[in-house]
Amino acid sequence: MGDAPFDLAVSQFGLMFFSDPDAAFATIAANVRPGGRLLFTCWRVAAENQWVTTPMGAIRDLLPEGPPSVPHAPGPFALADRDRLRGILERAGFIDVAINPFDFPVCVASEGGVEAAVRLAMQIGPSGSALVGASKEVWAVAEERLKAALAPHDRDGLVTLGGAIWLVEAVRSG
Repeated sequence: MGDAPFDLAVSQFGLMFFSDPDAAFATIAANVRPGGRLLFTCWRVAAENQWVTTPMGAIRDLLPEGPPSVPHAPGPFALADRDRLRGILERAGFIDVAINPFDFPVCVASEGGVEAAVRLAMQIGPSGSALVGASKEVWAVAEERLKAALAPHDRDGLVTLGGAIWLVEAVRSG
């Protein structure tokens, strides 16, 4: 393992999608030299992220009850549990693990205001996923509700909602 080629591995919101995070992080560790660093960001729990709760709160009652979510399933919030994340990193061979919260405004629309933010919310993220397969009638009501929910967050065409992430840093042992 001393022949690992990299001094630093960096990811911004890309490590939450592994079906086997223990194996994936072990592979990352195997490719970082001892003393090298891993730096990445990942989302904290959905409930702490206004970019999720605001759109979903506006449309949740329009949608059929979905299957219960699978804890730690690959997806945006798979690494949201700080203790689980620390365990994954330590099992992979990382030490000096720092997992720090960071809150920031998530830009939902940088121009186009509420109309652009609604289009985005209806296409991506949990609200977009929830609307897949919904009827035209549901889409029309969802669009109006999203407009009302997002309007208070529009500042001259810029729509932002709160985001909550982990800033993660760890050192490869050895």
